[in-house]
Amino acid sequence: MDSNISKIHCPEINLNSLENPGLPTIIYRKNIDTFYLHLKTDCPATSCDLEGILWLRVDIQTGDIIGIQIDDFESVFLNKYPEVAKAWDEAKMFNNKKLSPGEYNPKSSFLLTIINLLKSLLTNHTPQSKAEIVPA
Repeated sequence: MDSNISKIHCPEINLNSLENPGLPTIIYRKNIDTFYLHLKTDCPATSCDLEGILWLRVDIQTGDIIGIQIDDFESVFLNKYPEVAKAWDEAKMFNNKKLSPGEYNPKSSFLLTIINLLKSLLTNHTPQSKAEIVPA
């Protein structure tokens, strides 16, 4: 079977898509030290490498960021970004605690910290396209 290498271009990123994340899903897989943040699902998307820092999932039609993936999250990323590490530690402590309406929610604080860091990274770095092998 023949195949070709095809470069998938990262669409222009719509930073406004981070302004109202709605009810995102946060997943951390400790066994592979990978963090996932899903902001939106069920749309065609591509993965864009943000200079080895993290992967963006970007809607190919709108450029909206629909998720991120951070490999080596606790072992490398949190050491590099201590403000995220602090918010992560607080969020983990409250993981199974039921919060009262209006009570301080460390998960919201963590989400805000991640989104603010992402905005800063996107201001200073350019997402890269990825290459994929497709059948000829």
